[in-house]
Amino acid sequence: MKIIKKNSRLYDIMQAVILFGFGLYFIGVVVSGSVYRYVHERQVPVLLFSAAVFLLLGMLKLRQGNVLSLSVFSGSRTASGFFSLAVFVAALTGMLIMSGTPVRFSQFAYTDSIGGQSAVSSFNTLSSVGAADPAGSAFGAAEPSVTGEPSIADASPIAGAPVTADTTNPAMSEQKMQNSGAGIVMDSDTFASWLTELYTKPDAWVGKKITATGSVWKDGELFEKDEFALARMMMTCCAADMQPVGVLAQWNDVPALTDGEWIEVTGTLSKKPYKNSFDPLIIVETIKKVDPPQQEYIYP
Repeated sequence: MKIIKKNSRLYDIMQAVILFGFGLYFIGVVVSGSVYRYVHERQVPVLLFSAAVFLLLGMLKLRQGNVLSLSVFSGSRTASGFFSLAVFVAALTGMLIMSGTPVRFSQFAYTDSIGGQSAVSSFNTLSSVGAADPAGSAFGAAEPSVTGEPSIADASPIAGAPVTADTTNPAMSEQKMQNSGAGIVMDSDTFASWLTELYTKPDAWVGKKITATGSVWKDGELFEKDEFALARMMMTCCAADMQPVGVLAQWNDVPALTDGEWIEVTGTLSKKPYKNSFDPLIIVETIKKVDPPQQEYIYP
């Protein structure tokens, strides 16, 4: 090794390019909205802070690159710089390619048990987010129809405007919901909260009118011939923990539905026996095709 006078500008510029690249990428995914495919919306401020740090470090590196200094030169510094640049280019290319790839239900493989629960009851995932299943509840509602024909015989007349869950309070106001004689609206803002409520307190809502928007999930191994799931992809923290959640629906023309298409279902809430408990079931009356929402995932 020799002590030589070396212009380190090229090496520092390469480091600055890497830092600027990640900073601009973080900002880009936030601005475009594709960030919601990777992380929960509450992580967005962390990404913006990280982008600011990357950009600041990049500017400091550019400033450092303008300085000529004496250094110990062995050739490894420049090689390290090119290696870092190559890693950055590969990572950035992969992220850009994946940013346009949504997650579909078909990507999830199910066995007889998922996290200790049966696949058929995998939609009950959100019950762990909300309150515990109330003990000693009486199941006085009639059993759901198994003929496949939409039935509202057990539904009581519903009046008034629909009730939507308060997403600012995940537990929702039980008093507000119980005092309302209106129906249920499950949209992008209220899907997670209502799902928790319906699975933990199904008897409180049996017979109520329900309007829900979601994606069709058909599976001949998990559901009956006249059943499908009205589902959404739920992200608790990041893409690694994403999973489908939803409500089982019963309709007489399930073959007419396309797996993955977005629909709005109107019907009456019933319940279906499962093991020692009951799962909510929508007795479908009408189905309307709708466009996918701007944010297809839900974030409890």
